[in-house]
Amino acid sequence: RQMQRQINVNLVFGIVMIPIFILIYYNGSQLQNINLSLIVLTILIIWIIARLIIQLLGLFQDNYRSFVAILYFCTLEVIPYLLLFKYIKSTL
Repeated sequence: RQMQRQINVNLVFGIVMIPIFILIYYNGSQLQNINLSLIVLTILIIWIIARLIIQLLGLFQDNYRSFVAILYFCTLEVIPYLLLFKYIKSTL
């Protein structure tokens, strides 16, 4: 179920965000006064946070609140994203 939630969130987010990314990509010369990298970074962070929240709610919804489930969620879902955010913050 957890993998299916990830696929669903990524699919819905991709369908919603592809038109925005295409608009930004093809109209970059007209959007010179706007910080596009900040907008794309914000969208990425919102996507990751929404995905993590939906997965965490899914764990509680499935009544699968064991130590192993929380350990899986933290080690394979949260910590890699925190490291990614730390790297992005240090490069900006």
